[in-house]
Amino acid sequence: MIPEKFKSKEWFTIKEAAEIACVSEKTIRRKINSGELKAKKVGGRWRIMFKDLMEFLGKEDTIEPEKLAKLEEEIARQKKLLMKLLYKYTKARVDTAQKLVKINPKQAIAILTDIAEELKYFSDLLLKVSVILWEAGKKHIAIKLLETSESPEAKIQLAKFYYSAGEPQKALEILANIDKEKLSNDLKSIIELLYSLILAQSQSSNS
Repeated sequence: MIPEKFKSKEWFTIKEAAEIACVSEKTIRRKINSGELKAKKVGGRWRIMFKDLMEFLGKEDTIEPEKLAKLEEEIARQKKLLMKLLYKYTKARVDTAQKLVKINPKQAIAILTDIAEELKYFSDLLLKVSVILWEAGKKHIAIKLLETSESPEAKIQLAKFYYSAGEPQKALEILANIDKEKLSNDLKSIIELLYSLILAQSQSSNS
């Protein structure tokens, strides 16, 4: 992402290009000398056009290993902090709802309903992340991720993954163990249909 202070510029110095690309000036000079980054000399100094720098950034993973490691470390730290804050915030609201149950049940229900809606969004994201990981070839990670969730939607997707991985019996076991008592009729129908299809395919393969 281009910093705001550079957005109106058409030409960049080596120092500016290095700042935008998150690399050293030495790296930018090396890329220019190798022809990987187009640049022109103006008054004896290298200048890089906006479009050339964008083309270079689009083709290169330009963050140096040391800076990338530090960036990943900071992301992990911020993620851990965010999760802690989110847990404390949600727990505080649950505790508040628990205290309000007898005093003001309507307000308690409203708080718990909001929490349930937010958790549903997390469940939806979990499914999306698992599918992306599966499609990227990280199948074991996708499976482990879904195995941490108790939501019926996650269990259905997990069954699909196991079936795709050539383990239909595991898929059938997961579908059979889903508690269907409180599920909507649509979700029950999906589970029953998927179970029937996998069972039929499994029996057909064994015959």
